[in-house]
Amino acid sequence: MNAYSDPGLNVPLMNELLALTSTRKAPEAAPDGGHDIGWRIGIDDDVCTDQAGARSFLAASRECEFDRLAFDMLARFANLPVREVEKELERGLRQVCEFMQLDRACLWRKAGVGSGSFVLTQCCTVTPRTAAEPGPCSKAFEDLFPWLAAQVAAGRTVALGSQQDLPLAAAPDRESLAQWSAKSSAIIPLLVAGDVSGVLSFDMIEQSRPWPAFLVQRLEFTAEVVAIGVARLIQDEKVREAEQALQKFSVEIKVLKDRLDGEKVPLQTETRLSQTHKEIVGRGSAIVEVLRQVEQVAPVDCTVLITGETGSGKELIARAIHRLSSRKDRLMLSVNCAAMPATLVESELFGRERGAFTGALTSQVGRFEAADGSTVFLDEIGELSPETQAKLLRVLQEGEFERLGSPKTHKVNVRVIVATNKDLEKEVQQGRFRRDLYYRLSVFPIHVPPLRERVEDIPSLVSAFVAEFSSRMSKKVSQIPQKSLELLQQHPWPGNIRELRNIIERGMILSNSGTLVLPNLGESSTLPLNPTSLEDVEREHIRKILGETGWRVKGPYGAAKRLQVNPSTLYSRMAKLGIRRPSFQDGMTNEGR
Repeated sequence: MNAYSDPGLNVPLMNELLALTSTRKAPEAAPDGGHDIGWRIGIDDDVCTDQAGARSFLAASRECEFDRLAFDMLARFANLPVREVEKELERGLRQVCEFMQLDRACLWRKAGVGSGSFVLTQCCTVTPRTAAEPGPCSKAFEDLFPWLAAQVAAGRTVALGSQQDLPLAAAPDRESLAQWSAKSSAIIPLLVAGDVSGVLSFDMIEQSRPWPAFLVQRLEFTAEVVAIGVARLIQDEKVREAEQALQKFSVEIKVLKDRLDGEKVPLQTETRLSQTHKEIVGRGSAIVEVLRQVEQVAPVDCTVLITGETGSGKELIARAIHRLSSRKDRLMLSVNCAAMPATLVESELFGRERGAFTGALTSQVGRFEAADGSTVFLDEIGELSPETQAKLLRVLQEGEFERLGSPKTHKVNVRVIVATNKDLEKEVQQGRFRRDLYYRLSVFPIHVPPLRERVEDIPSLVSAFVAEFSSRMSKKVSQIPQKSLELLQQHPWPGNIRELRNIIERGMILSNSGTLVLPNLGESSTLPLNPTSLEDVEREHIRKILGETGWRVKGPYGAAKRLQVNPSTLYSRMAKLGIRRPSFQDGMTNEGR
């Protein structure tokens, strides 16, 4: 027996089983005169005599062969890679059936980790009868055999010499056994760590047979060996589920990280409400009507089209809508569609994968993806290329898009607010803007009036700007001459609030006392109040177009294209007229947006 004393094997149980068989009388010869061990161990206990009898040498050697078979199965389950356990289970059960002359062995396992349902995973049939094969089984063990399932759940082994051994309450079990052509069956629970993790059944199909105690004990030992293999499969399932959960968790972390990175937009590209101006300055009738419209549309999750001249405060209106909406807890992301080439606008809006185009060295989350659950503000929407217009239309209609260089579709829930200083209806008529996109964008249009139409708000705006620059420049300017206010109210303000802010900033620099000193507006080359000469008119027109194009001269959206002149010609005219790009940043406050 030393050959079977490997570490980790259930040697005490095996020795106990051997002791049980070593006290039995040698079985009678098989009907054909041989000593078939499978036939002998199938007789009832009352056929055996007491312990005084001696077994035949052949019977003892066959029993040792079964012991060796069981130990070999146990050793293989301990050393096999987990991917081969399923195959070894089927092989081992087939060997047991052939050795014991049983017709069929079936293994039922839990449907999954934590499940209480048992499904058929292996069925080994050694009889040549076609009827012995149950075929694919979609029902669970407890549905087919409810009474037997209750016994198994209690950890009991059930040995049925015939179907009539079942109690009257087990009528469904009897019917299922008949459908499976099982004349005799032994049903054994598989215990893993004290938990019933499977069921092992052995069936006789050709003829019924009894199940003596020592045969059942050997089959129960076989079940213990099989349980070791099942335990390895269960452990592997747990490991795979843990890996899948970890992978899912990692993906969720990456999505959240990408979203957070997308929201970490540099402060200089995201206009924020100033500490001084938490509300829109001005209470004239024109701006009050705009604010009334803002309050109407903010709670409604629809697209808003904001129109108005450059510098009139369109982005500030967009932020007011976002701040009053249900999405206010997340940052509104902004994109100036006129500030970059068409290819970069598409990448900025929808994101890109690494290698999507030359220079795309890393992947990038687009604004729509980063703003999922929030608001995207698209300024200068009229500058979008036709290709980008088509993609934007799809986002508005279906909430779907693909990153540049990726076939994967992303679905987002984003509110879109757009702004333009162009007449989009005219752009549609001239074929430069998609008609269907225009209808999608103009669900609720809001027109922001130019500053010249709200002159009553100029004193309030001047006071707000003076307070802002006084704090920033550490100057105490508290007086604004009435004559200066009158001059400011007479000016046409082609640059609107942005232009007014720049004038006040320049005046604050010139002021050395408590009174605001404005530049001589009548003599300013950058701000002629009443241009009379041809050069003044030309200068103002060029400055206006440059302001509308963000001081971009070249390109399809540059000032040269708008003025229908060669870029070099425009540069020459700018130099002659003394037109220089302002050194200050456009739109440093919210009122300039």
